[in-house]
Amino acid sequence: MLEGLETASRDADALKLEYLRDRARGVKTALPVNYLPNDLPKSPPLVRRRAAERLFANWLTILMQCAERAGDWSAA
Repeated sequence: MLEGLETASRDADALKLEYLRDRARGVKTALPVNYLPNDLPKSPPLVRRRAAERLFANWLTILMQCAERAGDWSAA
């Protein structure tokens, strides 16, 4: 059910890879704002999405546990 969340973390580097690719081709591309710590291209990107994904996944887990404790609601 939460398989799609794994691809989001892999996509976190996409903008950095595009930036580095363009720079290697000689395209004068501006560094993405607030994306790399201290604006260093060798740094990993600042990804805040992981915390949101974890919060959402935990919320879904809690909902599923509550539903299991409450029993089958389809008979209501």
